[in-house]
Amino acid sequence: PILTAAPPILDFGEVTSQQRKILPLTFQAEVGVEPQELRLDALPESGCFTVLSAPRTVTNKPFQLMVEFHPKLVQIYQTYLQVRTQSTQFQVPLRGRGVRPVLHIEPANGVLKLGSVTHGKDGKDQTTEKLVIKNDSQFELKYSLEAVVAADPNDTGPPPFTLTPSTGTVEANGSKTVTVTFRPHRPLTVFREKILVNVPNQKEPTFVYLYGHCFKYQTYALPSMDFGPFLRAKVEKPMALVDSLSVGLGSGANAETGEFEFPKAQQTSYSLKFGEGERTQYLLVGASVPPGYPAAPQNTPA
Repeated sequence: PILTAAPPILDFGEVTSQQRKILPLTFQAEVGVEPQELRLDALPESGCFTVLSAPRTVTNKPFQLMVEFHPKLVQIYQTYLQVRTQSTQFQVPLRGRGVRPVLHIEPANGVLKLGSVTHGKDGKDQTTEKLVIKNDSQFELKYSLEAVVAADPNDTGPPPFTLTPSTGTVEANGSKTVTVTFRPHRPLTVFREKILVNVPNQKEPTFVYLYGHCFKYQTYALPSMDFGPFLRAKVEKPMALVDSLSVGLGSGANAETGEFEFPKAQQTSYSLKFGEGERTQYLLVGASVPPGYPAAPQNTPA
């Protein structure tokens, strides 16, 4: 042959849908043959194959052409790359299959309760939990953690909830542990955040629901609440800081120190109302992690 292509069939194998894979296609002219002016016909857009390199004159020295496969759907793709020169023409089959990785998370219901933090002036107190992203398939899985319902923001610095690493790749039949950190900068009865575990081409979306509390004092009590999945409407309300300032609660100063103080967010009295036929009501009583946790936890008086 005047001109050869290697491999004769460019097979990309199985590629996670909406991800990319690039392979080389090597052309070489036979010894003693005049240089071949390489020309390529356009590939169909629906085929999900793209030639990334510009064609050029090919001699008896190998020339690599880079070809990309970017499957959009879970299916088999195949087409032909039409190669032409002034002396010959032929086709190189292009093949590939788009596949869907299988995503699971732990905890399975997606709910992570980060507990309660005692508010400190420096805003360094924090708690952590683990989220495990599992790939139960033989293909690699790329993920991105995206807030779809954000928690009330901190007044300065990073948001109350941070997830590390927020993007990454989970190998076939493997898992990756994500550290979720809750570091609030002000007292608030409940911080909530809804996170999308964004993995391409999943049949159903997977969400993570984060909960945390922050109080001025270590011991607290809360009316009964459902720590479960929630919709956007459940947390769409004015931000706590704006709320406080607008009614004058957060704009005062401590009478002794003169320093700004946030409202303490802790109730001191509760009204439990029993409806007709109701026999039980619940009040959640708990304790925050010690002030200074985790770097330098302090013992507080009993």
